[in-house]
Amino acid sequence: LYETHVACGGKVVDFHGWLLPVQYSGILEEHAHTRSHVSLFDCSHMGEFIITGRSGIEALDRLVCLDVANLAVGRCRYGAILNEAGGIIDDVIALRLDDDTVYLVTNAGTLDVVGALIANSVPGARNVSDDTAKIDVQGPGARATLLAAGIADAGELRYFSVCRTTWGGADIVVTRAGYTGELGYELFVPPDRAAWAWKTLSALP
Repeated sequence: LYETHVACGGKVVDFHGWLLPVQYSGILEEHAHTRSHVSLFDCSHMGEFIITGRSGIEALDRLVCLDVANLAVGRCRYGAILNEAGGIIDDVIALRLDDDTVYLVTNAGTLDVVGALIANSVPGARNVSDDTAKIDVQGPGARATLLAAGIADAGELRYFSVCRTTWGGADIVVTRAGYTGELGYELFVPPDRAAWAWKTLSALP
């Protein structure tokens, strides 16, 4: 989304090797807009992993301080990934996509460490960070925005729930989650649809 942010006048900064917009019109104005209306956040710098199979999910369960093995399908759970001494490496969110699949979301700053730990400890885990763009829609108007954009499944999601759906001809993952204190959703989309998704959502009132 770099070219999109530059074209829209975003103030781009380096964030752990990613060129991301720290603001557009101003932090205070954007904060107030998020709390009263709806805002978009480019979180494509975050890491994503797909873990499949019982052995992989059980191995992941031993790395995190959250119950992954018993996480219900369609639900999300927040926790942390730990080192051998039980210390926190990073906070993570596990998404249970189906009986056999967990989608794990982590942060950019520790992605190399987390990626190596998962690769060495979780059989069959796939790092899909480079194949995923993450766009978050946050604010009281978030649900209405996604429904207007044609993501009908968003209207059915409970807090900290997840679903797979299609949008704009692409398979995406949608969670009802966030970090703003307001209603929010997170969209995980293919990189080649990211600019289209951003422009489509930005064009809505």
